[in-house]
Amino acid sequence: GDKRGIANSYYELGSLYRLQHDSVKAAEYLERARKIQETIGDKRGLVLSNSILAETYIDRNELGKVLPYLQEGLSLAKEIRSNELISELLTKYARYYNAVGDFSSALEFAKQARLFAEVSGNAECVRNAAEQHYVAAARLGRFRDAFESHRLFVSISDSLQNEKNNRLVLSREFAFKEERARIEQEKKELQFLAAAERQRRILYSLAAVASALVVDSLLIYFSYRQKQEAN
Repeated sequence: GDKRGIANSYYELGSLYRLQHDSVKAAEYLERARKIQETIGDKRGLVLSNSILAETYIDRNELGKVLPYLQEGLSLAKEIRSNELISELLTKYARYYNAVGDFSSALEFAKQARLFAEVSGNAECVRNAAEQHYVAAARLGRFRDAFESHRLFVSISDSLQNEKNNRLVLSREFAFKEERARIEQEKKELQFLAAAERQRRILYSLAAVASALVVDSLLIYFSYRQKQEAN
């Protein structure tokens, strides 16, 4: 009965299907997410769902369906005052106008997207805005502008990839250390068990010797008593 959880799950499924290039299922699950998000008043969730739905329909070249999602998404992003989400929606606007061939509008939206991205400090948003900026500038014949945007796009992409690689290395190092610690712990446990087994065997041996001594003592005692009685 957790509606927010269900909506989030639909959103994640839709995002995953889009990454797998299954745009039909992506749109289906994202629409389900939107309906629940509207019901519970989840504005941030609606922004994200609208953003990916707009991109999904651009992927499918169903450009007539895109603008309503972008308009609602941008309006809600401004309501919750998220510079990062505003940048994301403006970048999708730029991508949409690049797709329909209105490169002047695409360039303006890309510029705005980059400004909001820089304010938010999100490098990925800056990179995405720069990508749409250089596409529009190149189609308009503004090659110097396109070159600068492309250089920024490549620079941030390399930086993000390096950061990703560093995180991967750190993750592997952590996993290696964790595995080594586990092996050391298992080794200590085995050593402890071996020591306990040795102690147990020593105790059993001492008990056996003690039992033998008792039996021998009793035999000697009874033999002595028999001799005494015989005498």
